[in-house]
Amino acid sequence: SHMSVEGITVREAVCWSVISVRSNEMTFSRLKLLQSMDMGENDCIDICESQNVRVSDCIGFSLDDPFSTKCWPKKVGITVNWPGEPEYLDKVTFEGCVAYTHCYGYKIGQGTDQDQYDVTFKDCTTLDGSIGFGIHCKSGNGTVYNAVFDGCTVEDLHGTNWEHSSWFVAFLHHNARGDANIRGITVKNITVYKDGIGTKKLAVLGYDKTSTVENVTFSNIVIDGRLAESLDTLRPTFEKNEFATGITLDNSLDDEGNTDNGNTDGGNTDNGNTDNGNTNEGDKNTDADKKENNSAQGAVITVIVCTVLVIGAIAVILIIKKKKQ
Repeated sequence: SHMSVEGITVREAVCWSVISVRSNEMTFSRLKLLQSMDMGENDCIDICESQNVRVSDCIGFSLDDPFSTKCWPKKVGITVNWPGEPEYLDKVTFEGCVAYTHCYGYKIGQGTDQDQYDVTFKDCTTLDGSIGFGIHCKSGNGTVYNAVFDGCTVEDLHGTNWEHSSWFVAFLHHNARGDANIRGITVKNITVYKDGIGTKKLAVLGYDKTSTVENVTFSNIVIDGRLAESLDTLRPTFEKNEFATGITLDNSLDDEGNTDNGNTDGGNTDNGNTDNGNTNEGDKNTDADKKENNSAQGAVITVIVCTVLVIGAIAVILIIKKKKQ
């Protein structure tokens, strides 16, 4: 814990390449992770059961998922030599990373044996893969809470992963260690460069009534230069089942994830109701006046600058003429 890793290059690791296990206060920045493209289980960076971790400006090329978060049971498979007891995962951010893969570019899962809170993928790019980014709960009965995919870009896709191929999926499997759940996911400010990439549907799927997906919000999704205005206009075709509820598209989300739908903090609206005696219309007029004043001030400054430049040019010309004489 309390460690930073910066600027190193890792090549051809035989398994998961860089792993944060049951740790906290970790940073990974400007790493280059270049894995084989013909061998599985060779993830680039996996953040496992850790808290307050930041991964930024890293490049990951691998057959398997380059960037992911996971939670596993004690002393099973790859966790046999992991220290300590299993932990939840909380406050993990991936920002400004670039992925190339045959699987997910960025993923929460498959391991969800403990809860995972507040995972953010910000301004990340998938150059190519079977799935741009998403959530796949396959192992364990933990819940994924409040994940955010913001400002991410998907350039191209190929192949399939667990019968999925799309720029985003979120789905659950039934498994022997219990039923996982997904709660409160935001997917916003996404750019997909090509319409029709991916051979399957854009899927949000629960498994059954005890293993469900709830409250997934899409906002400002641009596909091949066109803004999606509804779930029906998402591409590829959007799919959900009866165990996925509260799935919406709302293009009014701001950077904090709040809606700009005309409501104010006090419950008043922008239709003339007052807030502490001041009308919203008056506030709008005040803002307009400020903008007008700022524009006028800007024009005056521009005139003054131009005048000074002209005077300076004339002075230079006179000096040159005087020297020639």
